[in-house]
Amino acid sequence: MGIEGYITIQKVSKRFGATVAVNDVSLTIQQGEFFSLLGHSGCGKTTLLRILAGFELPTEGEILIDGVSMARVPAFRRPTNMVFQSHALFPHLTVQQNVGYGLRKEKLKRVERNRRVAQALKMVKLEDYGLRRPHQLSGGQCQRVALARALIKRPKVLLLDEPISALDKKLREAMQIELRELQRSVGITFLYVTHDQEEALTMSDRVAVMFDGQVVQVDSPRRLYDCPANRRVAGFIGQMNFLAAQPVASGDGQIRYNCQGLGTITPASGNSTPAARAVIAVRPEKMMLSTRPPADHQLGMAGRLQASAFLGDRVHHLVAVPDLAEPLMVSGIAGSAEDTIAEGSPVWAVFNPADLLVLKDE
Repeated sequence: MGIEGYITIQKVSKRFGATVAVNDVSLTIQQGEFFSLLGHSGCGKTTLLRILAGFELPTEGEILIDGVSMARVPAFRRPTNMVFQSHALFPHLTVQQNVGYGLRKEKLKRVERNRRVAQALKMVKLEDYGLRRPHQLSGGQCQRVALARALIKRPKVLLLDEPISALDKKLREAMQIELRELQRSVGITFLYVTHDQEEALTMSDRVAVMFDGQVVQVDSPRRLYDCPANRRVAGFIGQMNFLAAQPVASGDGQIRYNCQGLGTITPASGNSTPAARAVIAVRPEKMMLSTRPPADHQLGMAGRLQASAFLGDRVHHLVAVPDLAEPLMVSGIAGSAEDTIAEGSPVWAVFNPADLLVLKDE
């Protein structure tokens, strides 16, 4: 397995009849890490989270938390707590009562219980909302109450199942920052499930990308974006232009590719993953829209500006290139010279050879 982490997932699989929800997943997560499981709906990420929580039992494999096997530990005795997408607050209880609900079975004096409730509310910046009821709160405030209720039990691991996906975009972005700050302040290991790549990249120390019940890449957000493992990951993390490529025999040891729209190219050695089935990829922000052919040190493809979409600080341009089934996407800065080019004009999509990636086409 390698180096053990604070959470160790060893060859875990989960089947529901003939359906394989989780397929031979192994992961290590370190103490105090903000770790995200990222993938499309149905990829197995929530099932894996529920196995960690003890709500589901694995068909195969084992989970250890802080070196202790969870095989015989029921959900209510595990050192975990879970925050769901639906905050599930009790409508007839106040915020204080909701937060302190999990302390009912602990033999605490009222003074100590009240102190811990007050501490938890302060942690989520709701110290002045203790006497309100859930219907008097906003969606973001309700989610913070759910977080306080989970944290008051002082779990070793906090499991979060898409807790902010139901919020509007602006509130979701604010909650991303608050969640990251909260995790750093309490120092608890967070395991976060999301289908939103922006959430995962914004908040996480590391991200595991899942497809079809399997983990296909585990990396830091920056490496996931800059060095995706294959075409599928690259297409899921941000926008990407793909060009068909075939390896070309070479006698000098260098890897060359016959690339759709570019001819024979030699990618930078660090950007190439040798593979019989390969694809050339380049991010839209690495391309520039121009009315002039590329310079000698650049690459480019000629076409026509099909459409432009204004997105505030940036503009996304679609360039129709002959022989390419899909238009290229070029992302430029709003207000720049390229932003004034009229739709239908002949243009070049220009970029540097160093910005090309060669990925496994799988």
